[in-house]
Amino acid sequence: MICYFPEVDIKSSSDGCLKALDISRKKYMGMAVSVSLGFAFFGLFFGFPESMLAFAFAFSFFLVYPKMEIQKRIGEIETTLPFFLRSLGMLMTLGIPFEKALATAARGNERLNEEMKIILKQAKDGITIQRAFLGFAKKYPSLDIKRAVSQVVTIYETGGNGIQIKQIGDELLAIQKHKLREYSSKSAMIGLVLILSTAILPTFFLVYAVAGRFALSAEITDWQISVAMLLLFPAISIGILAVSKSVMPRSAFANKGKFDFAMLGPGAIIILGFLTGLEIPGLIIGAGIGGYFIFRNYGREKRLEEIEARLPDALFSVSGLPKSTNAEKLFRIFEEGEFGELSNEAKKSRRQIKMNVKMDKVLEDFWERNNSSMLKRACIMIEEMIATNSLDRLSMLAEDIISGFQIKREHAQLFSLQKYTLIFGALLVPLILKITLYLLDGISSLMEETAVIGFAAALVPPYLVIYATIASIAIAEGEGKRSSSAIYLLLLSVASLATFHFISL
Repeated sequence: MICYFPEVDIKSSSDGCLKALDISRKKYMGMAVSVSLGFAFFGLFFGFPESMLAFAFAFSFFLVYPKMEIQKRIGEIETTLPFFLRSLGMLMTLGIPFEKALATAARGNERLNEEMKIILKQAKDGITIQRAFLGFAKKYPSLDIKRAVSQVVTIYETGGNGIQIKQIGDELLAIQKHKLREYSSKSAMIGLVLILSTAILPTFFLVYAVAGRFALSAEITDWQISVAMLLLFPAISIGILAVSKSVMPRSAFANKGKFDFAMLGPGAIIILGFLTGLEIPGLIIGAGIGGYFIFRNYGREKRLEEIEARLPDALFSVSGLPKSTNAEKLFRIFEEGEFGELSNEAKKSRRQIKMNVKMDKVLEDFWERNNSSMLKRACIMIEEMIATNSLDRLSMLAEDIISGFQIKREHAQLFSLQKYTLIFGALLVPLILKITLYLLDGISSLMEETAVIGFAAALVPPYLVIYATIASIAIAEGEGKRSSSAIYLLLLSVASLATFHFISL
């Protein structure tokens, strides 16, 4: 799409990031100016100052976006780099050549896979592996990436073995655990700021909107109150959570997938019900749809959790087999080992082997039908171990997966403080707003003007549902279970609305 915009020669601090992203600087700046002018034209409908402000915000975003994208890629690479190096070292100990081991170890991660393909293509075109790796390190301003690349290149040049590369992965994994602990203080501060934005800011605004009409001669219209409560303050909360997500260490084995926008349906229906005066039908229909999502997704997630949890035990159970054990026997042991859903999946794979399906297709189908990044990495390694008659090394893979589980548990514990802050907010926000409206009602009744209080009170329930929707999505993202947002939405919505309606002052 960027090719359709004119070239504009504007230099900025993002030029290096645009080069790393392989984006034309002049074309990108042309797009930034063109889109920003579009926002400015839209802002003219509200006034000239708003138009200039819209242009400034849009253009600032385009200037910052390349840096944000680079930081996002760095986070993805740094998170998976320890496990990539451990896999690379493990493959090299199996006797697999460095270049092939490089390509295989990267298959489990989309971002690293792209980078390793570039490195291997450059090596094929005549550039040395060392120079290709140094170009990769130069692209990203990350000390962890540069340090890992430097050590890998040194080992490659001196003819080192896979054990040394695996040790580098262990060191980076220890650094990653330290970063997880460092984030705990940031998480507490972000939770405090979030409560301030969702409870205190709306409180001050309502006080100003109501009292300002009488004491300060400030005319805050009903339309402005609606925009602030239903758009502005939720947007601030989303921004704070986006910042929290950007600085929070990622989980290498989080099962990624596209967000299911249908999950927003229950919240949208409940909000629409309050805005149209159909509170009870909106609550019933929204709760019904949310209950359907909970029923649909709960069994699927529990099944995947069981498969991943049983995988290390299954790998340990076959690690003592002879090197030359065939794949059919491997899956038969999985099937007969009483590993729950994992045994059922192994039965399907063993049936495919008997039907003479190729092993790479069997393993690929095994992880694809379960949509698990952990299973994907395990299947890639098992495929190489079968090809090299090295199934006795499966215990190394099991230990690797256990390390991944430890990181996931620490990641979940790290997010727990912010999670409980969001849940606590579902009770605190309606309580503060209820007290605020009660006090403002007393002030407005003295001045014989209560219409604005009734209008503000009518906006609070949809605001609480919007908060519950934002919080439920954030909690589900933090836990790595995006589909569980429906149950959090229902619980937080019910808790907030009950607190607001049933507490009397």
